[in-house]
Amino acid sequence: MFAVDKKIYSEIAIIVFIFIIARFLFLFFTPYAYYNEEAKIGSIGHDLVFEGGLKLPFWCYLDSPHSGGSLFSGLAAIPFYLILGDRYLALKMTALFFSLLTVLLWFRLLAREIKADKLKVFYFLMLFSFATPHYVQKSVILAGNTVELMFFNILVILLFWKAIHDKRQAPANYLLLGIVCGFSLWVQFMSAYLILSLIIFMLLAEGVRSSICSIFLIFAGAIIGALPLWIYNIQYDWPTLTANAIRVSFVPNLSKLKSLLFIDLPASFHFLDMGVIKSRYLGYIVFIMFCVAFLVHIIFAQNKKNISKEERKYNLSLFLILYLSVFIIFTAFSTAPVRSGENYGWNSMNIHAEYYIISIQPVIFALFYLLNKYRKNFIKTPFNVALSIIFTFGFFSLFQTRAFNHGLFRPMHCTNSNAYECGFHFSVKPKMFLIFKEKMPEEYLEDYMKGQAERLHDTEF
Repeated sequence: MFAVDKKIYSEIAIIVFIFIIARFLFLFFTPYAYYNEEAKIGSIGHDLVFEGGLKLPFWCYLDSPHSGGSLFSGLAAIPFYLILGDRYLALKMTALFFSLLTVLLWFRLLAREIKADKLKVFYFLMLFSFATPHYVQKSVILAGNTVELMFFNILVILLFWKAIHDKRQAPANYLLLGIVCGFSLWVQFMSAYLILSLIIFMLLAEGVRSSICSIFLIFAGAIIGALPLWIYNIQYDWPTLTANAIRVSFVPNLSKLKSLLFIDLPASFHFLDMGVIKSRYLGYIVFIMFCVAFLVHIIFAQNKKNISKEERKYNLSLFLILYLSVFIIFTAFSTAPVRSGENYGWNSMNIHAEYYIISIQPVIFALFYLLNKYRKNFIKTPFNVALSIIFTFGFFSLFQTRAFNHGLFRPMHCTNSNAYECGFHFSVKPKMFLIFKEKMPEEYLEDYMKGQAERLHDTEF
């Protein structure tokens, strides 16, 4: 059912070509693609390739103790270091690789729902290749495990869709799905929202009795997939649960929900001012269109003529809506932060803004694209035209022709920063702090102790 139709190979080639060209233009001709903390992520790959081995204990290369995405990306950068040498561009190619796979997997999934023709491929490119400025920016930056999360999200969705439709190999498919879910949970804990969503969807579509075996296989696979998480935590007394400064709990908060929906989400698109057209207006226009698309899918998803019972039971649009709802509700009704620091969203490309909710933007793009399933031209045509115009102008507003980024050809790594972060995070676990202190090479011990001093200073004040 998920075999690639040979007829779409040309469409895939077009998507790959245009996506890479668009991202290379962004990398080299905007000032928004640089992020100094990528140096920490590149350290492990750099040390293995150019320093002859690890300079720190393996787990000290984690950017934070609660997720392993930075470690995963640093290791994934090794092939690009081998090809490109000791250059910042190697880290950008790592992010670009994950982003390209993300786009291709979305196309693979959506092509199953809607037969791809040249016009629809063009529209897909407008949504995913040009996209919103914030999505374009994050697709070439290794920050907050976001680009990795977006890749694993669509991989999980695709594997889930394959599992529920391929009954002959269902046990193996669900086990594989669980393994990927477990690994993605280690990479970025926010993948828990998607895992919860697919379990809820199965229970609603198939009932408890019919889905219990599949859910068990998913959990069994997740235990296997999260093996790096177990090794790390069992070895060092569960730092994932105790060493991080943020304690997440479930606290219903309507004011946070209101802010998330009507400020943070519209601002997270990060459009820039374009003359008299202000970024705030563009953000709210796209947000309103998203709300309309959300309602259209709910109203029309089950009303299409000539669809099978299975298609009614397993509706992709409704599954994506369920995931967005779970994400928004649990983000709003928990103490997990929506953004890092202040709200930088309006007319800003600050890398720290709303990186916790950027991961849902591909899902929003997919819902826009899936409007083409319906025969209501008065619905899909205005959306296709308006979004293509807004996204294209938003994309080209990012360029500054005189801002050629020479820094991409320079080294970008800082093992000292990894030592500092390790000392900062594990200062709250004295036993673990002393274990790593004993293993810390002399040349990085000062940075390690500075991290502890910074944490103690933050705690005091």
